[in-house]
Amino acid sequence: MKVIAPVIILLASSFRAAFSHPEGNSAADVERAISERSAHHVKAQRSLGDCANSPEAQALRARAAARRAEKTIQLRRERGITESE
Repeated sequence: MKVIAPVIILLASSFRAAFSHPEGNSAADVERAISERSAHHVKAQRSLGDCANSPEAQALRARAAARRAEKTIQLRRERGITESE
């Protein structure tokens, strides 16, 4: 029984994997999937580009830079680091 259980599990998993994609991956299917992914990527890049240049995004970047600069000054002060070092 100890040998049969792993064999049954192996066969069951093989059967499931063999029939999980019954339509197959023909060259036309692969080409269509690549084309769809490419079109989606172009749209996503354009959307991100529009968002990155918005006034809200620019203000967010400015606040983040100011926050990092202030943290740098604070850490330098705590560690006794002067500008000349």
